[in-house]
Amino acid sequence: MSAIRNIPDERILITEKRVLQSLKRVRAGKATGTNGVPASALKCCAEQLAPVLRSLFQDSMIKALCQPNEKS
Repeated sequence: MSAIRNIPDERILITEKRVLQSLKRVRAGKATGTNGVPASALKCCAEQLAPVLRSLFQDSMIKALCQPNEKS
């Protein structure tokens, strides 16, 4: 895990386009995940969800890369 923490933030960039592509590839017939959201809902709302999820994922990556004393 320490090796991951040494990667500069700018090297890990999550794009809205990539999130959108991933949401559109979700197999609609699959069972829901632990959140209970059906795959068909993710696909149907992909355009609306992509920007929000991108921001969430990017923030999560940045916080995971910060040293504990750097977190706000």
